[in-house]
Order: sequence, then structure tokens, then C-alpha cells
Amino acid sequence: ELLTKMKLEYSMWCCLCESFAPSPFQQQQQQQNDNVGLCVDPSSFPFPITAEHFRKCQESKRSMQTENLGFIVNDCTLQDLMRGDTEQTKATPTFFADFSLAVRQLYQEKYAVSEAIQQEREYVRAGVEALVAQSGVFPPGTRVSIFGSSANGFGSPSSDIDMCLQIPPAHKLDEDDATGSQAMEKLATFFESAEVKNVDVSRLSARIPIVKFNFPRTKIDDPDKTHIECDLCMQNPLALLNTTLLRSYADISPAARIMASIVKRWAVSRDINNPAKHSLSSYGYIIMLLHFLTSHCVTKEGTIGPYLQNVGAPMVPSLQWMDLEWARSPPGIPYMELPQKPNKKMPHPTEANYFVNPYFCHIPNRESVAHMQNKLADLQSSVGLLLLAFFRFYAFEFDYKSHVVSLNATLRRGPMSREVKAEHDAWRLYSSILSVEDPFETFYDVAHVVKAGSHHRIRKEFALAFTKLADASTNNMGQWDNKKFTSGQEFIDWICEPLLQSTNNEEDSGPTTTNTTTTTTTST
Repeated sequence: ELLTKMKLEYSMWCCLCESFAPSPFQQQQQQQNDNVGLCVDPSSFPFPITAEHFRKCQESKRSMQTENLGFIVNDCTLQDLMRGDTEQTKATPTFFADFSLAVRQLYQEKYAVSEAIQQEREYVRAGVEALVAQSGVFPPGTRVSIFGSSANGFGSPSSDIDMCLQIPPAHKLDEDDATGSQAMEKLATFFESAEVKNVDVSRLSARIPIVKFNFPRTKIDDPDKTHIECDLCMQNPLALLNTTLLRSYADISPAARIMASIVKRWAVSRDINNPAKHSLSSYGYIIMLLHFLTSHCVTKEGTIGPYLQNVGAPMVPSLQWMDLEWARSPPGIPYMELPQKPNKKMPHPTEANYFVNPYFCHIPNRESVAHMQNKLADLQSSVGLLLLAFFRFYAFEFDYKSHVVSLNATLRRGPMSREVKAEHDAWRLYSSILSVEDPFETFYDVAHVVKAGSHHRIRKEFALAFTKLADASTNNMGQWDNKKFTSGQEFIDWICEPLLQSTNNEEDSGPTTTNTTTTTTTST
């Protein structure tokens, strides 16, 4: 009897509001407070408890969610959607196939990088490298390399070009110019005398000095876009290493590239992709996506669930822990991880006496990429179902209080513990705010700018995206005014609807109560 009462009370708890809904059985409601505990005295609950009482509690929770969040949260499981006890709770047979097709078409139309764009980026890189050589500021043999979204496989045709200088190992910078800012300033002066436009030296005082400029395009289709925005920084080996790692993930998993394009579109539109406003960078969302893919697998029922050791393989292997023997093996061989990562050391470019382990499994050529894609083909589900599972995972399943998002988590040791990070790298321990570990600079929290209020907003947006997808898949569109869609593109635009206005004063606040009203303009 007491357990049933506790179950009834728990049905009124909302993890997004972080509070219980008002009890429908208590005539005089208790005054709202910030303490988390029993919402009412269990003795005030009815007896015996029936299904009608649970229905009333659900109604109370829905009312609270509508008032605080602006929508009724759908937290059904993927198994519920795929199996469904009734037609009203079961996803329509073609929904995920249609959604996946729309997502793939959008990716090909707007986000796939063509061979012509890759050639243009190489032309820019070679042109900047030639200017560096002509300037005489840096030693002969200094190379220019592209890193970031233009090279890691998760960018778009409109991505800016981020580049860095690679000085030959035999040469070093002057002792009185340890960061290279003076040399970069001389190079910027030389750029101004060449065809380079809008040279900006405002970031020369950064930890890694950067010069911003616009470089002429090879082919001008738009008279207003005659130049490409570029950044050039001093030696940044970790950025190149990160780019190579992400490029390897993008090569072996085309689904990851497609998902990333939608996730970035969604995050920008929902105003949760701006570190200056204490939200997460695009790089952070890509790490979150890869963490999800490397820790989940397709279940026997055809849904997505946590990967269990010695049962099949994750949808995407962890390239920092994958056993090379498994990578070379034919499809169907159980997944294998290294018992211990090879102990390699690379000096950190800016942190004295600190070394990083640059090891990960490189995918050397097209034949190896094709082999890995073939191995992973049967381990992945449709892009539509993967996006649904991704949104649900970070809305309801990920344990923010105990774990951090990490690509260094292993199947043998389990998720990366917050306690471990607090002990080794002095990360915040008593916190339930999102934390994201950098793959190589493991002491660095990519989400360190995220505050309490913005964390709750991010989690709320994950729940809103999942709710929209789940409601649409079951044609349960009542709370959305029975909205109809004439195309898959229109449906994606609805998921990625731009926010009408941003949340204010959310740095230190708890769960937000902002209105979810959005515009109907297609996001750019």
C-alpha cells in the first residue's frame, strides 16, 4: 500500500521542472518552495488507489509542465513507440523512414561539401601558404594546414576556413616572442599589402595568436561574396589532432555527419549554440553526438539502447580504444577494445610540463574507410530513429550528476565518472550541470561556460525536440493545434523552429519558465 502511494506521488515528479506537481487530493495546496521532498503527506492520498487517481496525477503534472515549460513533456520510451499498446501510442509504420529520407535530402542539398568547395579551400590554403613564404617572417618550409569544421567532416559549404602555421621542428620562435604574436603582427602587415582584405589583428593577444582576414575566391557566383572569411593562428597541433580524429569518425560513419548537420541547425535555431551566452559550442554538440553513438547499439527489438559488453558492437566504435584487430576483421566479429591505451606523449603547446596522449586508430586510406563502413552498416539504425534516441538520451537518460560526456569512456570501465574528473582534474563535483571532456586535453571541460540556467534550457530543448518527434510519430498533435506537414522539409523546420526571443538572466537560475512560442520562419 505504501509503495503504491509512493508510485502515485512519483508520477507527479517532473525532472525538467525539478519539482512535484500539486497534489489533486489535497484541498489546500502547499506553498511552493525550493526544497525537493514529499509534495504532500502520503496519508492524504486516497485508498484504495485506482487508475483514475493516476490519471488525475498525470493531469496535474501536465498542467504544471504547460505552465512552467510551455509544452506537455512526452517521455515515452522508444520501445513504447515501436511496440505501442494501442494505435494512439504506436508510431506510424512509415514515419521514421520518411523522416530519415527528408533528413538525408536536406543534408545533400544544404550541408554536403562538394568536390569543388574542397578544391577551393585547398586553393585558399595554398595561396595563404605562398604568402607566408613570400613574407619572410617565418622559416623556410613553414606549412599552412586547415583545421576545424572546414576539414573535420562535420562542417558545411558555408564554413569559414580555420588554418594554422606549422613551423619546421628544427626552427623555434625568438625567445622574446614565445607566443609568436609579434611575428603574426608582421605577417598581418604583409597581408595588407597583398590581395587580402579586412585584416584583423584584435586577437593577437589570445593564448594562441590569431589573424583574421578575407581571401579572394577562385570562382565568384555572387558579386557580394568575392572573398572567404579565414582565420590563421600560430602552431596548434592539438587542433589538427582533434580535426583528424573527428574526420575519422565522419569518414567511417556517414550517419554521424548527417545527424551532426541537423543537431547544429537545431542548436543554432533554438539559441543554445553560443558560448558567449553560456551555452555550448558546435564542437561540444559533436562530442555529445559521438558519445551517444559510441555508447549505444541497435537492440534485438530494432530500437536503440546502451551497448552491453560482448553483445554485438556499438553503432560507432571508440577510435581511441578500438582494437586494431577488430578493425581489420570481417563483419560479425564481436567488438574488441584495447585493455590499455598505448602510452604516447605529446607536449602541450601552451601548458608547461603537461603532456597529452595523441593515440587513436587512424583510418589510413579509402579501402580502410570502405571496410569500416561495411562493418558498421548493420550496426546502425535509420537516421530518423537515431535522432529521436539522441534527443531522448540527453533529455531523460544521461546522468548529469554522476557522469560526464567523454569519448574516453570504455565499455570495461563504464561511463566517465564525475568523481574521477573531480579528483584528477579538479572539476566541479557536487553539480548536475553538463560537463564535456575534450578527447585529448582531458583536463579541459568543453562545457565549462555552461551555467545552471543555460544547462536547464539546453536539457529542456532536448526534451522539446524529442516530444515533437514522438508526438508527430504517433499523430498525437493535440498540443500543437493538430499541425499538418506537407513535406519532410517543413517538418524539420518545425523541429528547428527559431526562438522568438532568448532567455534573459539565466546564468544562475534554476529550471527556466520561458515561453516556448516560436516564429514560423525557416531557419537559416
